[in-house]
Amino acid sequence: MLDIEETARFDNGTASSSVIVTEDSAQGAAGNIRINARNLELLSDSVLVSITVDIGDAGNVILDIEETARFDDSAVSSGALLGGEGNGGDVQLRAINAYLNNSAFFSSGFGQGDAGNLNLTIQNQLELINSTLDTQALSNAGGQINIEADTIFLIGDSDIQTFVDSGENNGGDITIIGNALIALDESDILAFAVDGNGGDIDLRQITFFGENIEFDAIRPNLRILNDNNQVDVNATGGITSGDISINDGSFLENSLNELPDDLLVPDTLVATSCIARSNDSSSSFVNTGREGLLQQPGAPQPAYNLATVQSGLDASSTHEQPSVAEPDDIYRLADGRLVLSHTCESTSSTR
Repeated sequence: MLDIEETARFDNGTASSSVIVTEDSAQGAAGNIRINARNLELLSDSVLVSITVDIGDAGNVILDIEETARFDDSAVSSGALLGGEGNGGDVQLRAINAYLNNSAFFSSGFGQGDAGNLNLTIQNQLELINSTLDTQALSNAGGQINIEADTIFLIGDSDIQTFVDSGENNGGDITIIGNALIALDESDILAFAVDGNGGDIDLRQITFFGENIEFDAIRPNLRILNDNNQVDVNATGGITSGDISINDGSFLENSLNELPDDLLVPDTLVATSCIARSNDSSSSFVNTGREGLLQQPGAPQPAYNLATVQSGLDASSTHEQPSVAEPDDIYRLADGRLVLSHTCESTSSTR
């Protein structure tokens, strides 16, 4: 376990780089990886991996970050390699914000075992750019993916997927909880099982926005969903497809008001406005220097006689070429604001 007060930084592109790999080449479980830090940066082909290559389960990878976790061209993984006998471990991340760029979180059961689970708890924003959250099993049960975040962005070719390559075991379920999930470009959410039951995709507790989105549970394989220029949510299974549950976001469409085609141009409004006097009592405006001092010692204070007024605008003239009139005085509006303007030629058209 690494317990770091400030930033844990792993950068394979620098001389001080550090890559953590826990491995067991004989019988027995692989060890766990745990990092507690204020911030975490995993950069330039750096990896955090717990694997087993023979008999035994892979270890868990637990990242407990107080503030921000960044993953750039890197991987966090736990798994049993091809030919081994063991289950993949869990990968867990807790942070306030998490950003993945060209990176992957991965748990595999490539041997004779189940894939592990991915559990992400992000307080604010989770952003994936060309990145993947993935569990994959060769022939046993697929791992679960559980994500909780306030806002989730999937950008570019970013996928959240569970996959079982063969056998009658079920694909892993995907559950996402939060305020908003925004999927763009080629980003997909998939829960596949080639020969078994597709996993369930539960988006009931988040509002989902997808670009050119298609919900489908009958497509035969994963390959045809790549490079189709749309967002796919798919739970295909060889026996039966999984359930896809979506939060109803139609309330947003119903709450939008259509803007009028006949918009008012502010320049026209200003140019054609005038002032109509009211019967309210008049008041005065005194111009002084800074901090209430006179402009010059002994100079008289210039005063402007004002009336309580209302703005006037001829509604029929708003779409005609405005006639600009120079202001002739300072006026006080009913709400107390002072304006430079001119009196209306006729108060009959004011309002």
